[in-house]
Amino acid sequence: MSDHYPHLVSLLSRGDAVAIALSGGVDSALVAAAAADADIEAMAVTVFSPVFAEWQRRQASDVAAEIGIRHVVVETDRLPPVGENRCARCKREMARLWKQTAAAHGFTRVADGVTVADLANPARPGARMATEMDIWHPLAELELAEADIREMAHERGLSVWNMPSEACLASRLPSDEPVTNEKMERIAAAEHMLREISPRVRVRVHDDLARIELPPELAEAVLQRRDAIVAGMHDLGFRYVTLDLQGFRHGSMHPR
Repeated sequence: MSDHYPHLVSLLSRGDAVAIALSGGVDSALVAAAAADADIEAMAVTVFSPVFAEWQRRQASDVAAEIGIRHVVVETDRLPPVGENRCARCKREMARLWKQTAAAHGFTRVADGVTVADLANPARPGARMATEMDIWHPLAELELAEADIREMAHERGLSVWNMPSEACLASRLPSDEPVTNEKMERIAAAEHMLREISPRVRVRVHDDLARIELPPELAEAVLQRRDAIVAGMHDLGFRYVTLDLQGFRHGSMHPR
């Protein structure tokens, strides 16, 4: 196994018990696995709200079971506020719930899967807010690159090692648009329909227009199913359906 993984396990083993904020993605899964392999008490905490699809909850639970770490799921019905700093304010609430849940189970340290690239990315203000909330970032501390993280996860045998990074469903809306349960359910249903083509999918919403982002090489697969996709989108309440020629990319709703 890569030399990086023993260093990560060693880093987590320094100090008291640790709770891991587990989304179910590769980054937080790797930290949770390292915590489980360290000679300390460890627990995973997942905050589930309407801005996450049901499959993400299942994935977090499956990953925790795969690792063999204790897993606590916290349910909240709170939705992100309107405004350019929506992501940061939402992350602050999530961090509060992580810490509150950890403390209720006797944990004083909370770690997450934030990387050094996340902290440097202006489209990820939530990562910096987590720092302000005293959430520990072991992967960032070791300055691990995405390739290193995925290699370690693969060698550790984590099933999510090659899964694409995810963001909450609210990221599919402009920052000045209110987030509602109905909108989140509609986006989740639209993306579920397209995940048969690729897990790397976003349905960005502009009023009654759905803008589909997929890897450009899959454009033909979308066009082959055009009638079914358009019909499904219309059933969900979208009047217009478009395929973004720039393809799948993170942070496309952020102003350039």
